[in-house]
Amino acid sequence: MTNTPPTITLDNIVDASCGNTDGAVNVTVSQTPCTYTINLFDSYGDGWNGAGLTVTVGGVAAPGSPFTLIAGFNGSFTFTALPGQAVVFDYAPGAWEGEVSYEIYQDGNLVFNDGPNPATGIVFTSSCPTYTYSWSNGGATED
Repeated sequence: MTNTPPTITLDNIVDASCGNTDGAVNVTVSQTPCTYTINLFDSYGDGWNGAGLTVTVGGVAAPGSPFTLIAGFNGSFTFTALPGQAVVFDYAPGAWEGEVSYEIYQDGNLVFNDGPNPATGIVFTSSCPTYTYSWSNGGATED
C-alpha cells in the first residue's frame, strides 16, 4: 500500500563557520491525509435492502456514514483520514445478502473486499500511515 510521502521543507539555512558547529536549519515535515474510496455493489440492482457499512475515523463517524445503496447496482463514496488515525469498517446486514458486495481502496490501492454474503460486524481496520524521521548533526549535543 502506498501513501503520498511527506513533504520536507528546509529553510533559514545558516552555514556553519569554518571549523565550528554554529550552522542551523529549520525543517518542516507535512504529511498528507489518506483518501479512502468505498465501492458498493448490488447484483440485482435494487440497492442494499437495509444493509450498511459504518465507518469511523479516529473514533468519529466518517461523513456520510453509514454507507449504503438506496437503489441501483453500484455507488461510490470517498472520505479522508489524517496520518495516525484509525479507520474502522463495521458491516450491518440487510435482506438479500447474496446480492451485496463492496470494495475498499486506500489511496487507490485495493485493501479489502467482501461479498456476496459479506461478513458482519467489524470487518476491517486500517490506519493512515505516519512517517518519522531522525536528525543528527553528528555532534554529541543538540541545539
